[in-house]
Amino acid sequence: MIIRRSTLFKQAAAGMIVLAANSLFALQVTHGPFLIDQTETAVTIMWFTDVNCYGSVEYGIGGSFANKEEEVVKGVLAVGTHHQVRLTGLTPGQAYDYRVVSTEVTSYLTYFPVAGNTIRSANSQFTALNRSKTSFTFYVVNDIHDDVNRMNTLCNCATWSSADFLVLNGDILTDLSLSDSPSIFSVVVDPCANRFAKSKQIVYVRGNHEYRGSLGPVYSSYFPVTGGQWYRTFSHGPAYFLIFDTGEDKADTSSPLGGIIRSEPYKQEEQAWFQNFVQANTTQLSRTPAKIAVAHAPDWGFNTNYDAIANSAGVQLLIAAHTHTYSHSTPGGGKNFHTLVIGQNQIGRITVSATQLSVVVYNSSCGQVAAWNITVPPVRVIEEPLAAVPFFQSTGGVFKVQSGIFAFPDRFEGNAKSVAVYDLSGKLIMKTITRDRVIRLNSKTGIAQGVCLVQVRSVK
Repeated sequence: MIIRRSTLFKQAAAGMIVLAANSLFALQVTHGPFLIDQTETAVTIMWFTDVNCYGSVEYGIGGSFANKEEEVVKGVLAVGTHHQVRLTGLTPGQAYDYRVVSTEVTSYLTYFPVAGNTIRSANSQFTALNRSKTSFTFYVVNDIHDDVNRMNTLCNCATWSSADFLVLNGDILTDLSLSDSPSIFSVVVDPCANRFAKSKQIVYVRGNHEYRGSLGPVYSSYFPVTGGQWYRTFSHGPAYFLIFDTGEDKADTSSPLGGIIRSEPYKQEEQAWFQNFVQANTTQLSRTPAKIAVAHAPDWGFNTNYDAIANSAGVQLLIAAHTHTYSHSTPGGGKNFHTLVIGQNQIGRITVSATQLSVVVYNSSCGQVAAWNITVPPVRVIEEPLAAVPFFQSTGGVFKVQSGIFAFPDRFEGNAKSVAVYDLSGKLIMKTITRDRVIRLNSKTGIAQGVCLVQVRSVK
């Protein structure tokens, strides 16, 4: 009689069989590792094993693996074949070496569970995102619809050594039924991990097809995001990214959806989040030159319009999909931003700097379909009115400076002033208190002709 190893594990968990640690079956990482949900100070590392294990990540700088983070869920090591470990406290722009560690659990009894073999993956390296980076490139693909050949062909058109991440902009799979779950690996995880995703993150955006099927409600567990929502933001270099879920492409009440979809209330929740986020982050958005929105449907989804909020956020480019056909719409009709729709058999390359967004779209033969640029407007001056703050200060203002010398407005003359100087990403360069009428930025900050932001507060 042939007994599957998964069956043996279930029996062991029930106390019927205890597998020997020197099992004849080789423990292995079947898929991954790959990076997801990366920020300047954190990243999630995902991988999958052939049998139930508990996992950890060993990592460090310069070839060291002195740090270790375990896969813990509410005080208990997580045991299974699906592994995720969140690394936090990272330094922006720092390169980290890492490897994933998997220890088999051969008997998961209530008392005296038994651990088996331990394996370590090959060493990999990633670099934390960095708002001080002056420029970077990323790629976008979408509407793969289970076609592994399409995915591989398009990914082969990218130069991954010069890219920082890949955006999967929805409908990568078609119907997420349990029987189709291997497609998550063959179409999504493996093509990415085999090329770049051990060192550069996947940014997964949900499309309407990722709503459908029995795996739909748990699909996010394969590509988890802090906070648990498909909509989110992150910053890198001179750019702010706003990631959206545009829901189903038909009404929730339509008969093909069977009455089990609730995407419309979810999008209302998302819209409230978007509005609140923009209002609460006006200063940071204004200090970030490029604002890029990514959404599967080019019209923000069924019966939804975020144009006014996107305008107030200063979005310059919306990257969309869904129609399976390339298009480019310039600002107009109530939209202050360009809309790029990448076709089904295409891959987009976007290069971001503080002054320009450069867009190139390639077909499946790696031939150029289109190329155009967006001029990023200069960071606007943020003028704050004098206002009551802690008794020893009053708010002076935030000023954009385009040379190495900054002369304070007349109202500050002769007064002590608290001065903070930031670069365009919002990184603090210098902080001091002075009574001078003029401050020479080049002597203290290294900025001679570059653009920076100076925040001034009078000190009583």
